[in-house]
Amino acid sequence: GPEAEVVAFDPSPRMLQSAASRIDDRRVSFEAGSARRMLQVAGPCDRVISNSAIWLDADVLIPWKASEMILKPGGRLSFSIPAEYLGHDAHWRSDSAQHLAETLQRVRAELMSPGREPLDRPSMPHPGYLGSVARVRELLKELGFSEVDAELFTHPWTQGDYLDWLGQPTSLEHFCGADTDTQRAFINEVSRRVSPSEELETHWYLVVAHK
Repeated sequence: GPEAEVVAFDPSPRMLQSAASRIDDRRVSFEAGSARRMLQVAGPCDRVISNSAIWLDADVLIPWKASEMILKPGGRLSFSIPAEYLGHDAHWRSDSAQHLAETLQRVRAELMSPGREPLDRPSMPHPGYLGSVARVRELLKELGFSEVDAELFTHPWTQGDYLDWLGQPTSLEHFCGADTDTQRAFINEVSRRVSPSEELETHWYLVVAHK
C-alpha cells in the first residue's frame, strides 16, 4: 500500500549499495547491520522476512528472538533455509548433486598443505538448534511464537548459479574458513571441474512463525 514501509538490513555495505541501486521507492530504506541492528531501528512491524540467510548468524537464536520482539501481535516471521539443515537431504542423492558434493569435498582436501590448518568437513550450522523441523518448531514456540508452519519447496537452478550463491563471503567463511586466498582458489577450482550449465535441484524449507 502507499503508506507501507520496508526496512532492509544487510551486514555488507556492498550488498546494500547493490540493492539501493535497483530500488527507487520512498517506502524502502536500507540499514547496515544484522538482527541486532533491527532491534534498534525497526518495529513494531507486521512481517519479518529472511531469505536464504538466517543460519549464517553467529547465534541463530538472536534473529529469531529479535523478530518476535519487534513483531506486532498476529505478525509473522518467514525464513527460507536449506532442507538438509532440517533433516531432509534427498535432493543431494542425484548423480548431478553427488558429483558436485564430491568435487566440493575433494577440492577442499587438495587445498590443505603441510603446516597449514586442515580444512575440516563443514558441519551443519547450529547443531544444537537445527537438525529437524520438530526441533525448530519447538524452539520458536519457546521463544514466544504461537504457531510454526514449515513447507518444503524445490529450487531448480544450475551448478553455476549454486557456486555464485556459495561464493558469498559469509557462505565461504563457513565452508573454507576466513582465508580469502583459499576461498578464491576453492571457488575457481570447483568452477573448473563442474559444468556451470548443468541443472541442479535443491530443496528448501519455508518456515513461517506466527506471533
